[in-house]
Amino acid sequence: MPYFAEEDLCRMRDERETVERRSDDLMSEFVLRSYTTSEGREYAVNGIARRLQTIARCIDRIHALIPPETEMVPAADDMADVTIFVQAHVFNVFGLTENLALLWVHEKGVCKPNGGSIGRNLIGLTDKCMDVRASFPADLQAYLGSLDPWFEYLTGYRHSLGHRVPLYVPPYSIDPDDLPLYHDLGRRMQLAARDGDIKGYGRLQSEQISKAFFRPWMKHSLDDPTPPIIFHAQVLADFATVEQLSQNTLKAIDGKPI
Repeated sequence: MPYFAEEDLCRMRDERETVERRSDDLMSEFVLRSYTTSEGREYAVNGIARRLQTIARCIDRIHALIPPETEMVPAADDMADVTIFVQAHVFNVFGLTENLALLWVHEKGVCKPNGGSIGRNLIGLTDKCMDVRASFPADLQAYLGSLDPWFEYLTGYRHSLGHRVPLYVPPYSIDPDDLPLYHDLGRRMQLAARDGDIKGYGRLQSEQISKAFFRPWMKHSLDDPTPPIIFHAQVLADFATVEQLSQNTLKAIDGKPI
């Protein structure tokens, strides 16, 4: 049975087709504008713009290699590549938010209340970066506050990826009702291998894999108790978020309401 409803598949296909154009448009905004500091330009042109290009490429390859309508177990090479693209996506979405914060701090001369410089580890857009958050106009502060759950998801996956365990896309799933048979087939495969029964092993393997199906999930690991993230939809949502976040940050830099 398909994981996504047909209307969701259509919506994701339509949105995916717009990502490259929207990414190019936003990249142009950052590359062509004037900056008051060399640091600001560096983070905008060599940070944000390049990350946008990478994120758009990741989204395209994720959806192309394992389309959202996939039900059969994907090829191992496609699984490996999608896992790499999902990891690169998360790292660059997080990095883009950091680059936006650095752009803001340098272009607006943001510092601590006592006039001292803000430590690099305290420059970001999350609620833990209080001095940076407090330096934004009230409307942007409220907008960032509305994104706190998204920042929590993003930082959790990024920090696990960088410091604990990499993101994992399970190669297949098994219906709980089929688990006893699945494990029994595995034991019989071991016996066939021990006895040198190549044909029997192949037959049992085919029967076992017929019980498997694919789910478009990403997790820290199989033992992770938190619900999985549905990656086809999530990468599109992440792009829409960084797109709006970037546009709002540029408006704030220019002194315009968001």
